[in-house]
Amino acid sequence: MEAPALPGSVVNVHPVSSQLFAMADGTVPAEARVNAVVYGNSGVGKTALITALPWGTSRWGDKAIYVAWDAGSETLLSVAPEDRKHLIVVTPQPQRGVGDKLVMNPYKTAMDIATADWETLAPGARTLIWDGGTRLAEQILRAVANTGATVSPAKKAQGEETRLVLGDKGEANYMALPIIPDYGMAQHAVMQWSEFLRQQPMNVLVACVSDYYKPEGGSLDGDTIGGPCLVGTKIIPKFMKDFDNIFRISIESETVMIDSRDESGKPLPPKFERTNKRILWTEQAGIWNAKVRRPPSIVNPIARVELTVSPVEFWNLFDQSGIGT
Repeated sequence: MEAPALPGSVVNVHPVSSQLFAMADGTVPAEARVNAVVYGNSGVGKTALITALPWGTSRWGDKAIYVAWDAGSETLLSVAPEDRKHLIVVTPQPQRGVGDKLVMNPYKTAMDIATADWETLAPGARTLIWDGGTRLAEQILRAVANTGATVSPAKKAQGEETRLVLGDKGEANYMALPIIPDYGMAQHAVMQWSEFLRQQPMNVLVACVSDYYKPEGGSLDGDTIGGPCLVGTKIIPKFMKDFDNIFRISIESETVMIDSRDESGKPLPPKFERTNKRILWTEQAGIWNAKVRRPPSIVNPIARVELTVSPVEFWNLFDQSGIGT
């Protein structure tokens, strides 16, 4: 089979045996979609940011799939009322298992959502928002440990599994302490989920809390790296490298002096108030990693952005800067 010529060009190529890859002229690149991880401590405003999009624009569309994986996120209490009408809320559903008991396989459920045909299920949705990447990773680790997935069947049969456990096997109160191989298995599962999630033909936004990876003594891995919290810490740089954009939200406190006067206009002793600013970073600051995918340039126009009470202003700035296009 002859490989097709690139649009607008003449090339000589050797025949190929299959069509497992695509070719396109670099002057007409594939449509850019935004994929980003937003991380920061609990309560800094991650959910408010990733759900306050420029609705109705060609990039973001008028609807978004909102995967409410974080505890209580399905209530939309952290989402502005004017943004809620644009969300199609997806929540993981436990299944009935043996004895009619509720069970849920977090990895299987997450992969089902990550690989779903959302173009058919939710026509018009241009963005998939995953609120709770950290909680998913924690649940996957717990599931790997509780099922003994990293222990060979032979050892299980011989009763040679040595991990510490609590509760009754097969019951909801059963809990196993993760061992080192469990972390490796859980990290592979998270990377698999991430791989398929990013291949969705839409924008993808993931929210996580913060953690940091400190290389072991004598390691050549480099400096300490702060980033999204998943399972273990070695996964942090691996997870971040696969996303085009990593945004960090932090809170900066400052004390300001308030001048006041009495009824006669006489100055009163100054008062001091402590205020908090929410800062979004798209470049590294200290150990905390952040980045945006953009053509080479000296200045990043959105390296540090002070968020306002209207988070959509950041996304408007993001779009206006030409990043990701």
